[in-house]
Amino acid sequence: RDTVLKDIRQEFDTIEDALLQNDAKIDSTRKRMKSLQSQFGNLLPAEIRKQIVDGEDLNNGVIYEKVVERQGVIVNRINDLQNNIAQLNRWEAEEHFGLKLHKVEFNIRVDS
Repeated sequence: RDTVLKDIRQEFDTIEDALLQNDAKIDSTRKRMKSLQSQFGNLLPAEIRKQIVDGEDLNNGVIYEKVVERQGVIVNRINDLQNNIAQLNRWEAEEHFGLKLHKVEFNIRVDS
């Protein structure tokens, strides 16, 4: 009977050690998650960051959607600017050379 109790005690000790290790891993993971959330929050505009600090908007899904939406707006703005620049260059070329067709020749030298 003492041997069985000793074996049971060793099993409990092993389980307790495993639980302590898991707790340490969970704590470490929580700290890293907090750090990532902080870094993610620093990417947000000031007014959204203030809402989060004030507790108005703590839903991480909403925050992520807002960041993605903001990135989409920025990408659209960049595309619009590129299109505007392309159109301005086209107009300038048409003004300088006219609308008729032109033959263009390129001499390309390739150094080996």
